[in-house]
Amino acid sequence: LPSPTDKVKVLLYVEGNNDVTALKGYSKLLFENDIIEEDIMASNKVGIVISGGSSLRFYIDKKYLDGLGKPVVHIYDNDKEEYKDIVNRVNAEGNPSKKAFNTSMLEMENFLCKEAIEEAYADNGSTVSIPNFDGHADVPTLVCRANNPDWDTFDDKKKKSKESKVKHLLNTQAVAKMSVERLEAKGVINELKTWFDTIIAFAR
Repeated sequence: LPSPTDKVKVLLYVEGNNDVTALKGYSKLLFENDIIEEDIMASNKVGIVISGGSSLRFYIDKKYLDGLGKPVVHIYDNDKEEYKDIVNRVNAEGNPSKKAFNTSMLEMENFLCKEAIEEAYADNGSTVSIPNFDGHADVPTLVCRANNPDWDTFDDKKKKSKESKVKHLLNTQAVAKMSVERLEAKGVINELKTWFDTIIAFAR
């Protein structure tokens, strides 16, 4: 039987499943608008490695998956020093088959615009009004506060639960509301293109 590793051409390390969902949405959008040559995130050529939390450092230090001989791309948020350190270490290896990126903004959610978020909530029958935000804002918390005037009275467990639900909506329905024009206005379209072009090149 054919080896399943023959289908996977490149490994993509991300922090969590929400990142995968967002990247799939943006890959589809950019491909449909002829900005990238392939909807690479819809391809079985990309093997996803969810590496958030303490396990990531073991993947890097122990090189657990290097034996597969596959090119590797890392994409992480810019909100934790650990992820910045990992990106620097991967790129410092000088390996032409490995490339790592931090988001230019705090998190993937910062790539969204307020209109996309408000429209996503409207589709669910909810009215939410949030201020304009920059690349340094904690967007999930900003949205949670807009939805919950008594946010500061919630305990940490309740906050975490609500933030998890908000992140899911942001990375699915709100991403689907983004357009090329909106990504250009946010100044992130070239960044996304660079990520996907790198993955596509490694997957050849």
